[in-house]
Amino acid sequence: MSQMLSPIWDLNNSTTVLSLEIPVKASEGTILVVDDSSATVEIIGALLKNEGYQVLCAENGHEALEKIRKNRPDLVILDILMPGMDGLEVIQRCKKESAGSEHPPFLVISGICESEFRVKALTLGAVEFLIKPFNRIEFLSRVRTQLEIVHLNRKLRERAEALSEMNRVLRETQERLIQAEKLTAVSEISGAINHELNQPLTVILGQTQLLLDELPRGYASRERAEKIFRNTQRIGQALKNLGNIRSYRTKNYDNNSNIFDLG
Repeated sequence: MSQMLSPIWDLNNSTTVLSLEIPVKASEGTILVVDDSSATVEIIGALLKNEGYQVLCAENGHEALEKIRKNRPDLVILDILMPGMDGLEVIQRCKKESAGSEHPPFLVISGICESEFRVKALTLGAVEFLIKPFNRIEFLSRVRTQLEIVHLNRKLRERAEALSEMNRVLRETQERLIQAEKLTAVSEISGAINHELNQPLTVILGQTQLLLDELPRGYASRERAEKIFRNTQRIGQALKNLGNIRSYRTKNYDNNSNIFDLG
């Protein structure tokens, strides 16, 4: 049910004289004005445009939701009593659709001064509740304040996202440094192992080869010598792989530990 048209400005207050300058420069922002009275929308819209804001208009709740979805205004100035979908339902639906993501703040205006509507609107998430007629200077001040809060919150989110990205890069860099340090340690150890084992392995392979040359095929001792020769070759290949290591991976050794995969 549409409310009776209420005066917009409180003309009894001397601070609402038309020639009075607003001392603070208006912030940039897009504002959606929602009221079933086209005269109210026109009056508020003209005032906001005069302050340098981009203004969108809607005369019912459904139109308001469509413009919020499409244009993502920085602030919504919203009447409570409108035919069909009232202002309270607009707030509820907008918050539900945003599902925890960013939604515009709602500055509620109403010609009804019952505290029930004020409490309900603020409980649903409205940031301001002004009763018509209201002071024009106070209205513009509250609009500016809410837009400044919106811009500050966006900057905070941007800083938080940048900080999160920096932390991600830092973690990746730290992990690469840890891997590099591990690889350096592995290279140093592998060099020492190669130095200590290469010469005795070469001797074992040479002596085993001499035995194989001397032992006839079919002898049990030759089979044992062949086994020694093959396993010594495997050790030599593992040492070679260890010496050529540039990156490493591990594999499960038992249920409690991992070992380097040198295969």
